[in-house]
Amino acid sequence: ALMRGAEHGHISVVQQLAGQHGADVDAKSKDGHTALSMAAEAGNMDVVKCLADEYDANVHAKDERGCTVLARAARNGQMDIARFLTAQHDADVNAKDNDGRTVLIWAAESGHIDFVRFLTCEHGVDVNATDNHGYTALMMAAYKGHMGILLQFIVGGDWCDVNASDNGGRTALMWASGNGNIDAVRYLADHCSADVDTK
Repeated sequence: ALMRGAEHGHISVVQQLAGQHGADVDAKSKDGHTALSMAAEAGNMDVVKCLADEYDANVHAKDERGCTVLARAARNGQMDIARFLTAQHDADVNAKDNDGRTVLIWAAESGHIDFVRFLTCEHGVDVNATDNHGYTALMMAAYKGHMGILLQFIVGGDWCDVNASDNGGRTALMWASGNGNIDAVRYLADHCSADVDTK
């Protein structure tokens, strides 16, 4: 009940259940989600603040995939919540999930450029960090065709290795090519010295 109330932004329900009835704010669903992670992903700032500030909900809790509350916020581009969690509760911007995915990889794949800028420009996260498969945030942006994020990585002051390859030998250019993202292919090949002969 607490999780449902948090997910749907019903702060009075959260206060009633957590405050009046002592509901466990860190209880997890079968997928490992908490009331805080559900509120963060849904963008319910008032509920996030209430759970974290008033009821000391664990901002570092991970779901069964190893995603933190911040990573779940990144997937939906919840910038205000990210700023709150990092500034007020020291959320780890470099946390990795069970697949080694960083918060930046989640934000880049999901197409949230403001979140990408927040992580790279304000927190200096490693743009070349890889997950367990060798995927980088650049590869995921190229694969999805998120040109603004691609440009941010290349010309926005973030040094990005455009020719880095994943565990299968694929580069960002190959990821873009395989998914038919012609704008990303053109940019990487024409302006970034991407190796067009990599097989």
